[in-house]
Amino acid sequence: MALRLTGTGRVTVTRLTYQWPDRRCVLAYTTTGTLGETAVVATVPVPGRPGTDPDLWAVATAHLDPGPFGPSIQSAARWLLTTALGARLTTSPHSFDAHAATWHADIVASFDLTEPHAGHLHGHVGRLSFADQSLNERAWGLVD
Repeated sequence: MALRLTGTGRVTVTRLTYQWPDRRCVLAYTTTGTLGETAVVATVPVPGRPGTDPDLWAVATAHLDPGPFGPSIQSAARWLLTTALGARLTTSPHSFDAHAATWHADIVASFDLTEPHAGHLHGHVGRLSFADQSLNERAWGLVD
């Protein structure tokens, strides 16, 4: 059974075009741990909309230079963290921050970095939903 995390805090939600020109998903980023050292990067799947729940590891590796040995887990994790943090640091009409939001995440993969990146040493990747249905609906509206 997959790991399920629950938390309350700031969640950055953004539209991500993961395959040009029209493959989009909703990406959520939040943190856990005493000091926020663990990142959660997840999709917010849109019900009834195929393609809105891509494999985030596959998305990350598709955006990396394969090199002679292919992209590493470390590189893919860093790409996900950079993309998520970038959404938090920049404003867009296709994103929002939910403050003090209660969320649930079903984790499909976890990673440990060899050194900190974007303020994190650890992370989880999966699917996120909000306890407040209006936040889910707001997130789903970003894919259009």
